Order: sequence, then C-alpha cells, then structure tokens
Amino acid sequence: MLSRLYNLLSIVSIATLLAGGGFSAFLFGTGRLNAARLERIGAVVRGELDEFPQSQPATQPAEIDEPPVGRDQSLEQIDAVRRQRRLQSHLLERAARDIEAQRRLLDQTLQYLVNEREQLAAQRADWAVEQQKVTGEVVNEAAQKHLELFAGLAPQQAKEHLVWLWSTNKAEALALVMQLEVATTKRILAQMKAPEEQKILSELLEQLRTYEASGAATMSRKTAGDAAP
Repeated sequence: MLSRLYNLLSIVSIATLLAGGGFSAFLFGTGRLNAARLERIGAVVRGELDEFPQSQPATQPAEIDEPPVGRDQSLEQIDAVRRQRRLQSHLLERAARDIEAQRRLLDQTLQYLVNEREQLAAQRADWAVEQQKVTGEVVNEAAQKHLELFAGLAPQQAKEHLVWLWSTNKAEALALVMQLEVATTKRILAQMKAPEEQKILSELLEQLRTYEASGAATMSRKTAGDAAP
C-alpha cells in the first residue's frame, strides 16, 4: 500500500517537474522569463520583496462627469426669466402703443379745437359784417323815413323839430337839413325869428358852409389826382 502511494507521488512529482521545466523552457524561449525576472521571483519567494511592483496603467481612466445638481431647476428658472422678460417686453410695447394712440388723439382734438375756433371767428366776422349791413340798412331806412316825415311837416312844426334836434344831436340835424330840398329848407329856416333860434340858425349856416367848403376841397383834390398822368 505504501509502496503504491509512493510510486503515485513519484509519478506526480516527475510530471510536475517535467511540466514546470517545460513551461520554464517555454518562458525562456519566448523571452518572457530571464535571469533578472527569475531573481526577482526568488526574492519574492524568500520574503525579501512584498510583492511585484504594480504596473501603472498607461492612461488614467477618464473621469465620469456627474450631472449638475439642480439642472432641471436651473432650466425652469431660465424659462421663467425668459417668460418674464417676454411679458415685460409685451407690456412695454403695449404701453408705447397706448401712449402713441393718446398722442394722436390729443393732436386730433387740438386740431379740431383750432378748426372750430377758426370757424367761429369766421362766423363772428361774417355776423359782424351782416350786422353792420343790417344796421346800416335800418339806419338808412330810419333816416329816410325821418326825412320824409320831417319834409311833410308844416314849416313851423319842422322848425320846432329842427331846434330840438340841434340841441340833442347837431350832426343828425345838419344831415337832415342837407338832404332837404333847397326850397323846403328856406321855408323852415325862415321860421327862426326868436333870438335863441337866430343863434341856432347862425351855427347851422356856419356848419353848412364849412361842410360845403371841405366837400369842395375834397372834390378838387380828387379831380386833380384823376387828371394827373
């Protein structure tokens, strides 16, 4: 039994030795094992070296970028800021349009007021002209009526009216006498016999001579101007 076990161990040892020798020969033959490496292996076996030096990797592994913390939150904040800016821009544009519309409305209102004022001024001017025309017509009509009534009075009554009119409005009295016919004027003036009436007659005749003289001078100047080349 022991001899059989011994024989078996011998066979295993011989096989191991042959295998190890063959493997060593293979390593030496391929250059993967040399004297220096064999010496280092022996030093490790004897405990002179703790372990083979670890070979450093040719390149360091690339660092894996971790996703930024709160990225979704940052994107939401950016979107919120953009929305806020767009809203503010829209509000500013709307305010600018409202201001421009108000400015145009104000300009239109001012122009309307200016036009209305001009139209009112023109209407007032036309009304004034028309009023003067109407007044003149009324005055002329009243003066003509007054003249007709005065000329139809008896000489004594006409004289009394002329004396009263001279004391109140000498210009109207003078105009009334100047529009009468010469014969009618003589008959009325002949009734002024009292001292006070004589004084009025003297003043009236003086005014008539002054008016006729000024009228003649004016007519003379006009004639001379028309005759000049």
